[in-house]
Amino acid sequence: MFDVGLDIERPFGHDSLMARTYVRRRIAAAAVVATVLTIVVTGPVAALGSNQVPARAAQRTYVVRSGDTLWAIALRVSPGIDPRSTVLALEHENGIDASSLRPGQVLRVSAG
Repeated sequence: MFDVGLDIERPFGHDSLMARTYVRRRIAAAAVVATVLTIVVTGPVAALGSNQVPARAAQRTYVVRSGDTLWAIALRVSPGIDPRSTVLALEHENGIDASSLRPGQVLRVSAG
C-alpha cells in the first residue's frame, strides 16, 4: 500500500524506485525558481507604475485669537491626535514658540 516508489514513474519505463525526498526537493526548487522569476519580471513593472508626483500636504491657516495657546490651537486643528506632536509641528513650521503668539497672527497648519 505505501510503496517507497512513485507509481507515476513506472509507466515511463523507470523501474528504479525514486525517493520521495528527491521529488519534494525538485518541487521546492521549482517553486523557488518560479517565485524568483515572478519577482524579477514584475519588480520593474511595479516600479514603473505611474509618473505622478505625490501631492504635498494641504496647507491651512489659523488666525490666533486672544487667549489662544499652542496647545489649544493643536487641539482645535487636529482633534483626536496627540497635541504634543501637533504643537511641535506648529512651532517648527512657523518658527515660533509658545511665548511669541500674538492675536491676529496667521499660522500655517499642515493638514497631513
